[in-house]
Amino acid sequence: MPLRSEVSRLGRALHVKASVPGAVNTARTVILTYRVRRALMPVDGHEELYWNVTGSEWDVPIRQAEAVVSSPASIPLEQIRAIAYTGPAGTAGADYTEDRADTYLTFRTTRPLRAREGLTVAVGWPPGAIRGPSAARRALWWLGDNWPFALPPLTIAGALIMWRVYGRDPGGARTIKPEYAPPEGLGPAAGGALVTERAEPRDVVATLVDLAVRGYIRIEEIEPDFGEKDFVFHRLKPLSGDPTLKPLELYVLSRLFGSDWGLNSRHLADLRRDYDNVFPTGKIVPVKGTPYDFQAPEGKPLDDQFLDDNFSHLESKSGPVVVTITDPAAHYGVHIEGLSPHIKTLQVYAPPSKNFIAVEHQFNFADPFGKEWGKMDTQMITLAPGQSTQWHVRLKVFIP
Repeated sequence: MPLRSEVSRLGRALHVKASVPGAVNTARTVILTYRVRRALMPVDGHEELYWNVTGSEWDVPIRQAEAVVSSPASIPLEQIRAIAYTGPAGTAGADYTEDRADTYLTFRTTRPLRAREGLTVAVGWPPGAIRGPSAARRALWWLGDNWPFALPPLTIAGALIMWRVYGRDPGGARTIKPEYAPPEGLGPAAGGALVTERAEPRDVVATLVDLAVRGYIRIEEIEPDFGEKDFVFHRLKPLSGDPTLKPLELYVLSRLFGSDWGLNSRHLADLRRDYDNVFPTGKIVPVKGTPYDFQAPEGKPLDDQFLDDNFSHLESKSGPVVVTITDPAAHYGVHIEGLSPHIKTLQVYAPPSKNFIAVEHQFNFADPFGKEWGKMDTQMITLAPGQSTQWHVRLKVFIP
């Protein structure tokens, strides 16, 4: 009688679950009937049935497996070639018997199959003994197996139809010619300002690259002794009075090589130390192990080091942030103590050619409203109308 069953797919396999009434501590026989398409395969000019009878993924042993293959009565059994395999997948065990009677070939295992072992049979008929599928059916099978190959021509055909129906330009209408180069006489800086509606540091960089392409300067990358890579700008030709240079280009070049054109080369590191030409980068760089590391208890000589830098993320375990400046030749020093908790950064300005050093206790980073900082908290205190703030700094002069 028919049984209540559930069929589900597990990857490439079908999982059949049948409910057998009263099957408790007893033996029952369950017959599964199904039809398989394209079971016969053409091999060396003849049709062959290669069938994994039991499968090899059972987690339980199989006491005995038997497979019966029915052959057409018109084909003598002695003209049929057959073989079987037992054991795990990929092995060629021969623990089976084969019996031939009437039109039937019967394969039967001679030992129990362990978990994940199975029985596979292969039966081949003489060429032309079994009529294969028609050419039309084979073509349908091929299209079913290789349907993705039809997508490109179908897509092209659909695109052509859509273009013919909707995409063709109306007759007599003027076309718009695209431009692949900036307008004549428009420099990189002007183009960048038009796109962003504001002047950006990258516009200056683009101007320098354009001047290098036009042969006015040469940009050389060099390896430094420490820190990041550096670049050297070399002047290749006289610049004063050149009619092809625009005012902005002359201004940028004058910042590089001096307004009197007295310099023939300039390091990018020197430009970064130039108070008049420095831009905040939006990057916070650790000072440990660099020339900007002044954290040692005994301090560090400035010598000819140029400073115009903002120091942030200050740490003090004993109260206020203290900066100590000592003049060994004058035999005195000064402690500059930032007493207010809002003080988060220090701006230090020390030009080597001057006999002074400026230390400013600040709330915020340099140019705190600049967009180069992104969403970073720049420690800026914003006051509403009528509000005020204050900070306190204490100076202590001492004799070292």
